[in-house]
Amino acid sequence: MLDRVVPGYYHRLSDTGTVETSTCCQNVATENAMAGKLMVDSVVTWAADYKVDGFRFDLMGHHSRENMLDIRAALDALTLAEDGVDGSSIYLYGEGWNFGEVADNALFDQATQGQLGGTGIGTFSDRLRDAVHGGSPVDSSSTFRQGFGTGLGTDPNGDPVNGSTEEALAALAHEADLVRLGLAGNLRDLELLASDGTVRAGDELDYRGSPAGYADQPDEVVTYVDAHDNETLYDLSVLKLPVDTSMEDRVRMNTLSLATATLAQTPSFWHAGTELLRSKSLDRNSYNSGDWFNRIDWTGQESTFGSGLPPAADNEGKWSVMAPLLANGDLKPTAADIAQAEAAALDLLRVRTEVPLLRLGSAELITEKVSFPGSGPDATPGVIVMLIDDLVGADVDPDLAGALVVFNASPEATTQEIAALAGREFALTPALAEGSDDVVRSTSWDAAAGEVTVPARTVAVLVEGQDDAPAPAFADVSEDPESPLYSEHAAAIGWLAAEGISKGWDNGDGTFSFRPLSPVTRDAMAAFLYRYAGSPEWEAPEVSPFLDVTPTSTEFYAEITWLEAQGITEGWEVDGGREFRPLATITRDAMAAFMYRYADSPAWEAPAESPFLDVAPGRVFYDEITWLESQGITEGWEVDGGVEYRPLASITRDAMAAFLQRHHELG
Repeated sequence: MLDRVVPGYYHRLSDTGTVETSTCCQNVATENAMAGKLMVDSVVTWAADYKVDGFRFDLMGHHSRENMLDIRAALDALTLAEDGVDGSSIYLYGEGWNFGEVADNALFDQATQGQLGGTGIGTFSDRLRDAVHGGSPVDSSSTFRQGFGTGLGTDPNGDPVNGSTEEALAALAHEADLVRLGLAGNLRDLELLASDGTVRAGDELDYRGSPAGYADQPDEVVTYVDAHDNETLYDLSVLKLPVDTSMEDRVRMNTLSLATATLAQTPSFWHAGTELLRSKSLDRNSYNSGDWFNRIDWTGQESTFGSGLPPAADNEGKWSVMAPLLANGDLKPTAADIAQAEAAALDLLRVRTEVPLLRLGSAELITEKVSFPGSGPDATPGVIVMLIDDLVGADVDPDLAGALVVFNASPEATTQEIAALAGREFALTPALAEGSDDVVRSTSWDAAAGEVTVPARTVAVLVEGQDDAPAPAFADVSEDPESPLYSEHAAAIGWLAAEGISKGWDNGDGTFSFRPLSPVTRDAMAAFLYRYAGSPEWEAPEVSPFLDVTPTSTEFYAEITWLEAQGITEGWEVDGGREFRPLATITRDAMAAFMYRYADSPAWEAPAESPFLDVAPGRVFYDEITWLESQGITEGWEVDGGVEYRPLASITRDAMAAFLQRHHELG
């Protein structure tokens, strides 16, 4: 039809003038202006007029990055007021494979894996997919090649393609590295302790000769374990797990494999019916196989496994392998098996919903908070532990202090020691604790030892509530007078941490530092007082009250504007407005003023005679300093002839902790 409009224009032509068909149909030449416009206009029409809220592009790599950015820009221009749809919320993703006449940017910069950084456009990732399955759908010799989710090294199927036990375990260790990377967004710059003992960035891990990590942000990756192309997840387990694997264990491995996609930091993709153990009777390419092989019984009463040998076109070469499997009644799930699989899969969706830490949303937060304890050359085969720690860095989840995810793909229960988590209180997330699977409920956490025990063939997600999280023990603070780390305000520092007012600095080894003798900056003081007030609801203004504090570049913008709104700080009048001077250290006299105003500026008649040698009546903040002393919040320093307050000295972090604790004790 398009060729009738303008012959030889809308379709991509070869050097000999024939229409290119590397996509299995007539390839549209969207590098030509009007063909590209047709693509953009079609998407906008579907979005604006039919309210389609997401678009998947088959073989997106056959289009240019510019095409996809044109679509993104056109959708972003759609608004609720003008078009009835927020186009910026519409997600774009597709197959970013690199092949055909356009391969390796032969005609234009393609919309392929690794070339969409910063666009927010996603590509299907084959990295985690193949690591979970084993082998590759484009490698016909890997039919029985096992992977992390199909028993590689831990439950051998006996096929020589998997090598010796040592070779299989070595391969499993690398596949587990790829799964870890996939769980953390398949980011190119994320560093992991690899199975060979080296620390590698994502793009330094190997995937069939290419960099494994290729994304700048997690929304540039779509994580999946099966889709419309190739065998279904259940059919792959038939081919790769040992034939005598019980149906109960097949269901558990189906759930565990699906969990690697569901619990990843990226958008997660499920193939229609995968939760129902969908089968296409081992058909590897069913696009033209008709309803008989593609049908789904949505009632869950009957499995479609064993519907016959799949069509010859893409399957005949393996009919001899398929026939005995399809005839084996033990491999056909019953209605009860399907129901169990569906219930467990839906539990996974509930977990993803109720644990926001599984959806951090940015490479920066993933890099900061996600780690994989127990990885490296000593990792337990078939086990992956993922920690998302909200005690590291800024608090992003008001309810959870952390999430601990354990994938145990092995046929034996596993106990993993995570010494750095000793003393913390993890428990199964409610979706699993109250879910359909009795086995996962036997997961246990030993807080004293920092040990988690997870049953065989099970994925467990444990969470720690904010109220359950212990205050960080600071490695640079001691209550022992004989210790070089002794602080006279150690108890106040511990109270500050327990109240969640300060977490200190993460040392990266499970310990934290408080830096007690460091001066307090004015922006940090705003944050301390805001948290001390219980972190009240506060909508920070779009326009800053201070010239040197901005909504986009000031770390504690919300806290500083809250402080100003409460009348606790006024800043300095300068030409053109006021300054807060956020990075200046706060002096002890200003601290007294902050504390006095925080207490709602109570009525106070300052004494005619100062309690401090260096604070004379009438000096700035005299009233506030003497009020502070009268309340027992400050004592000053004993010197010859009396007591000094040292008003112009910077207040240190340990003294700040003492001031706040003493104020708290006043009630």
